[in-house]
Amino acid sequence: MRPRPGLPSLLPRMALAAALIVALAALPACNGAAADKRDVTDSSSLFHFKIPATWQYMIEPSVVSVYAADTLPETGQPAEALAIVTHVSSATTDTPVAEALVAYAGYLSQTRGWTDVEIGEPADVLVGGRTASAIDIAGADGNGRAFRARYVWVRTNSREVLVTAIAPPGAWGEYSDDLDTLLDEWYWHRAEGTSADTTATP
Repeated sequence: MRPRPGLPSLLPRMALAAALIVALAALPACNGAAADKRDVTDSSSLFHFKIPATWQYMIEPSVVSVYAADTLPETGQPAEALAIVTHVSSATTDTPVAEALVAYAGYLSQTRGWTDVEIGEPADVLVGGRTASAIDIAGADGNGRAFRARYVWVRTNSREVLVTAIAPPGAWGEYSDDLDTLLDEWYWHRAEGTSADTTATP
């Protein structure tokens, strides 16, 4: 399935997510306080969310990467826990979010060498109280490693926000509640309908 013309340029993001997960293993961990939870804020100051204090994270322009463990995988080794990547894009269209997400998942399935792929139906979810679309995917990646993933797409404040969560199938159940909690404990810095280009209220 080919994405429709005008679809936001999300197509390389799965590769970006995989690269960032590998990069996480090569960088020092960001050590937080001993509190049970800590805030992680994206570089554009559009939102922040809460993660367990033991999880590792990395912030880059328009991208936040999170690894749901207190120890990063060895460089070159596959992730054994939940990895989450958020990406903010200023390119938006009028394509319904659920339709755009289905096109994106189909494109990834065809171009990333996935096999034994099962792509679920898009479902309405909430991210920080705002309407989003989510789709679940299971399969094996181009290296033959099995995975489970959830893609969550939010269109808000003249931005597209894509949340990619991926884990080995055996670890998915262990972290699914944590993923739901992260999306619940997500806070937007601007009122819905306000452009992200405007200055946020302190």
